[in-house]
Amino acid sequence: MPQEYNPTLVPDEQEPATLADAVHQLTRIADNLTPDGTMEVTRERVAAAWEQTGMRIYQDRFMDALGHLGVTIV
Repeated sequence: MPQEYNPTLVPDEQEPATLADAVHQLTRIADNLTPDGTMEVTRERVAAAWEQTGMRIYQDRFMDALGHLGVTIV
C-alpha cells in the first residue's frame, strides 16, 4: 500500500539532487526489472518496484517514466 507523503527524510535516505539523478535511479530500476533484456514487465512487478523504491513520485508517473525509458508494461 502506498505511504502518505512525508516531507521529512529518513536519516540514511538521500533525495535526488537533480533531475539527472532521478533519471539515473529510474534507469537502474528499469534495468533491474528487465534483466533478460526484453524491456517488458508486468504491471504487478512495476507496482511492487514502485513501493520498494520509496521515491516521492505518484505510481502513474513512475510507470510513465519507465515507459519513456523504453520499458513496456504488460
